[in-house]
Amino acid sequence: MKTGSCSQIVALLLGALSCYGTTVVVMRTTDGILVAADAKVVDKRSNLPPQCKIRQYGKVFVAIAGITKSEAVGFDAEHVVRIAAVTPGPLLSKVEAFRISARKYLLEDVEYEKRSSRSSYIRDYLGKRILDVTFATMNGPNAEAVVQTFFVDGAGVLHDQQSPLGGHLVLVTGLTSAIKSYTEQNSDWYKRLGPDVAIKKFMELELASKKNAAGPVSIIKMGVGGARWVEQGACPAIRN
Repeated sequence: MKTGSCSQIVALLLGALSCYGTTVVVMRTTDGILVAADAKVVDKRSNLPPQCKIRQYGKVFVAIAGITKSEAVGFDAEHVVRIAAVTPGPLLSKVEAFRISARKYLLEDVEYEKRSSRSSYIRDYLGKRILDVTFATMNGPNAEAVVQTFFVDGAGVLHDQQSPLGGHLVLVTGLTSAIKSYTEQNSDWYKRLGPDVAIKKFMELELASKKNAAGPVSIIKMGVGGARWVEQGACPAIRN
């Protein structure tokens, strides 16, 4: 079982296709970061309730977009994240622990799809991003975020890439075609809107572009005061 459906996306992280409908946005603010995700569940079944996509694992918050499970190879992204989140050291150490473990499963999953269903492999894997996992936490008084991406190139080779927010204003993963169009037509969006308005605008644009999609959106702010919900959406209260 795998989540998501293929759609053209913007190259805000990578110039590749994604095969899922989740949108995750990380945006720099003057005193920290904002992380937003939709709550839309994409599945063969209909009328599924909204799902929190910004999960808390101790002091680390994670949003997963892409292949969350692969029963064929025993992959459960949330389980791997949970183990990686308690890895000692800074955020990059936790991300690296996730990368190493997830890559083993995804290599098996890609090969399994090649053998079992050539048509679904071409549709959902070949030349596409198959998993983006956004990690965010507080490093002392500072908030930081890293996106770990896995993608399959046109030759069928699995690659991975880590993208720290660093000095960038924004990282966007998942379904982002509406955001791409908007930012290309409004190059001054950050200065004109400010991060608090811009991140809500980005999520509204993507929700409007999705078939049968509706809120709620979850937005968390991380900064000097710690982590708090700006928009709680379908997510539970933050555990201190």
